[in-house]
Amino acid sequence: VNFNIRFHDACGIAKNAISSTEFGNIYLIHGSYLQEFHVLPNPYDWRYNPDLAGPMRATTEIGSHWIDLVRYWTGLEIDEVSANFGKFTPQRELVDGMMFPNKKQNAAKLTVDSEDAAVISLRFSNGAIGNLLLSEVSHGRMNRLSLEVTSHSHSIWWNSEEPYYLKQSQKSSGVTTQTNAFSGGFPDTFHSFFSKVYQDIETGHPSDQPAYPTFFDGYINAAVCAAIYESANNNSVWVNVGCD
Repeated sequence: VNFNIRFHDACGIAKNAISSTEFGNIYLIHGSYLQEFHVLPNPYDWRYNPDLAGPMRATTEIGSHWIDLVRYWTGLEIDEVSANFGKFTPQRELVDGMMFPNKKQNAAKLTVDSEDAAVISLRFSNGAIGNLLLSEVSHGRMNRLSLEVTSHSHSIWWNSEEPYYLKQSQKSSGVTTQTNAFSGGFPDTFHSFFSKVYQDIETGHPSDQPAYPTFFDGYINAAVCAAIYESANNNSVWVNVGCD
């Protein structure tokens, strides 16, 4: 449950804006999480070992952060998913701990079954619709999570490669950019996360509404990922997340 991204200052501001009565009923939610870290050649590590990482990669490694953030921002649950996985180079060559897409001399053969990318359609608990693009093979994208939420009267959006800027708009009003460069100091989201956790440990009990993700949030997140996996392996059929 180490979902530190929700501790960017702009994300807390977005959550408060969306929960206000002025923002109104949410219609549409979309975004992405793009990285280049798994573009080949790339080191072979635990992320490719299903005994350690499970059967997925893009969905659970980076998609889980987006799933947590959209729940944190909106308070909505993801009810149903339809997913398509991209596994672009399942057969790879392994030399000295590095994976290559092409034949190499004295290389070991390696099969990678986890996904490099995923395209996911979403249905939310209030009737809103959305989609999510995940990629670990997008050149030049170092660590870009983006999220945009639209209601009948407002839109608000943010991305993690420009963490100080939160953008909002209403019809015919242009775009308003809020800058949060020094709000709370320079962003150290892990420090902020663990500070909240240990404050409650010192108190002796959890907060009534903790800002940090809980084990229940982890359970919900795992259930969403499992539904995505089931859909992607069944021709993108819609799957109910099915959390109690």
